[in-house]
Amino acid sequence: MNDDGKFPEGMNEEDFKKFIQKLEEVKHLTLTKAESLFLSDSVTLLLENEVEQGKYQLPAKTLQPSGGVAVPLELIQRIGMALLEATDPNNHQGVSTMAINISELFLLREVCQSFKAYGNEPVGYNLLRKIYVLMLESDLKERVDFERILGNVDLNAQFEQDILKKNNIAEENNGTT
Repeated sequence: MNDDGKFPEGMNEEDFKKFIQKLEEVKHLTLTKAESLFLSDSVTLLLENEVEQGKYQLPAKTLQPSGGVAVPLELIQRIGMALLEATDPNNHQGVSTMAINISELFLLREVCQSFKAYGNEPVGYNLLRKIYVLMLESDLKERVDFERILGNVDLNAQFEQDILKKNNIAEENNGTT
């Protein structure tokens, strides 16, 4: 909802509620040791300060032009927990899974440039793929279902048959007129 109490253009109250619910949907992001270290290095704490007219937010440290992003304390804590789990010497797989909602995935996407590497691991590319899979999960499922249903149907052949049928009908109508 914008400042004047209206919903974004093209959205009614019901659509807006569905949109907010979608942003709050919780997913599970699996992180390697390198990915959790990269995320920890790429975020800073978002501080909220109260002023007379409301709240304003600012990052705890100056954001670098290389793509850092300010995030809430709770997200920093979850990244920290994932880092501790992934780097635990008893964790032989070196991975951790953290709960994250869709809106937080959008924040993390901002620091994941595809060319970024941590050691030899392409963390930017890997994180972008993981983030988009989680964000677009329902769209991907619909696409797979659609392709499975249409599997052997040649849509081009059907299109050509429809055109031929229309041409034949047009020719018949022209011939009888």
